[in-house]
Amino acid sequence: MRDSAENHLIEALELMQKDQIQEALKTLGKAEEAAYQAKANDIFLYVQTLKGHLMQTIGAYDEALKIHSLALIAAEELLSKNPDSESYQSILQMNLDAIGNLGNLFYNMGRFPQTKNCYELHLSISQKLLKNDPENITYQSDVAMILNNLGNLLSDMGRIEEAKQRYEKALEMREKLLKNDPENITYQSDVGGTLNNLGALLSDMGRIEEAKQRYEKALEIYEKLLKNDPENITYQSYVGGTLNNLGALLSDMGRIEE
Repeated sequence: MRDSAENHLIEALELMQKDQIQEALKTLGKAEEAAYQAKANDIFLYVQTLKGHLMQTIGAYDEALKIHSLALIAAEELLSKNPDSESYQSILQMNLDAIGNLGNLFYNMGRFPQTKNCYELHLSISQKLLKNDPENITYQSDVAMILNNLGNLLSDMGRIEEAKQRYEKALEMREKLLKNDPENITYQSDVGGTLNNLGALLSDMGRIEEAKQRYEKALEIYEKLLKNDPENITYQSYVGGTLNNLGALLSDMGRIEE
């Protein structure tokens, strides 16, 4: 039965490459049934992962979330029992990434409850992974990223104090990563982003001086990035955006000339 599951899986992948989505879904259903009969958990979960991706492709986002959530939880449980399994590690990471992407998608659609479900599931699994491997910088980055995203979400939901807590924890983790690898431009950019987010939140809270400090630190980081890569339009926009935020803040403080 495992051979049958593998053959159906290969056929489904070929159909996916041809963008024959409905046919691929039918074939994945056959692979899923064969994998279940064969107790081939790795194939079964990989099939679930692919089904989730296809559901997202056709815009069935809620169904995609359901599939990826179940696959993620199952993969984490199986990996905890088989920690050296590269297959389960790969499947878990694929579903973790998918949950994060779905969260961002729901966020952009203004569907905050679904966004929160995605981010909190991602955070829960990421924290478990980090607890088991605390020096793993990928896990550290994942946790920091999702904390930052949760901060954005909670801020938009008006849950300001909770948002502040998420941002501060994300900043702490990102600054630690940067301290250990100070030339890493991704870490520099991440720290700058969270500082900017925290600055905006503190400004909304009326904590103007603290907001100014965060913006100035973010600006320092972004200007350094831009100096080393002056044609980079992303860095240009970061510097411009932070200067704009700082200008608005100084205006609110009555420091018009600055």
